Amino acid sequence: MIQYAVLIAIFQLPRVELRIKVINNPEILHSKDCLPFLFKFLNNFYDCRYNDFFMSLVYIINNIKRDRFLEAHSDFLLHQYRFIAYEQFLRPYKSVKLENMSKEFGLSRNFLEKDLCNYITEGVLHCDIDTVDAIVTVKRYYR
Repeated sequence: MIQYAVLIAIFQLPRVELRIKVINNPEILHSKDCLPFLFKFLNNFYDCRYNDFFMSLVYIINNIKRDRFLEAHSDFLLHQYRFIAYEQFLRPYKSVKLENMSKEFGLSRNFLEKDLCNYITEGVLHCDIDTVDAIVTVKRYYR
C-alpha cells in the first residue's frame, strides 16, 4: 500500500504537501528499508536531481510493469512522471536552453525536444520551443 501511495502522491500532491504528507510521514518512513528504490525515486524528484530521477524512473517503470494492479497504467504513469519533472524544472525559468535542459535530464536534445512537443500539443505544458535558437520559453498565465 505504501508503494502505491508514494507512486501516486508524487504527481498528485503539490511539492509542500509531498514533503509533509509523504517524505516526513512516519508510517511511510518506517518502510524505507523495505522499498529503498522507491525512496530514491521520491527523493531524486523532490531534490530536483532530474538525471537521477530519470535513471530511477527506468527501474520504477520496470517494477510497475511487473505489478498486476499497475501494469495496465504503466504508460500513463511514465507519461505523468516525465511531465511533472519537466514542469518542476521549467517553473522558475522564463526561458532555458534546450541543451542545458537535456544535460540536466540526461536525455538527448532530439528526444527531449520531441517529448516536450508532445506535452505542449496536449496543452499541459505551457511553453514554446524555438528550434532555431534551441530555447524553451515558458508561458505564464495569471488570473
